[in-house]
Amino acid sequence: MAGRITLTLTEQDEQTIRTFGDSDRPEGALLRDAADALGVPLPPAASAEAVLRALMAVGAATVREQILECGYEELAEIYSEVHDADEAHARRHRAGLGHERA
Repeated sequence: MAGRITLTLTEQDEQTIRTFGDSDRPEGALLRDAADALGVPLPPAASAEAVLRALMAVGAATVREQILECGYEELAEIYSEVHDADEAHARRHRAGLGHERA
């Protein structure tokens, strides 16, 4: 489903589009490579709309990656806590402290 929105750009927004749309600048080259990796075409003489689409796609992909990284870090922390608890229980059991004595 395609949609159309109206967006009022600030001077800073317009400057960002010009900067990232300029294939002679490092920003433009990096955006083009990142967009290409996502399957978003960005020709050298891209329109402002194409540059915005590429910026949005690359930005969204970056945020998704960061969310996944945070999730992996949280999972590693939880695993570490569970693993440490299991090891502590095993050590207590080996030392004869894991069961009750009569």
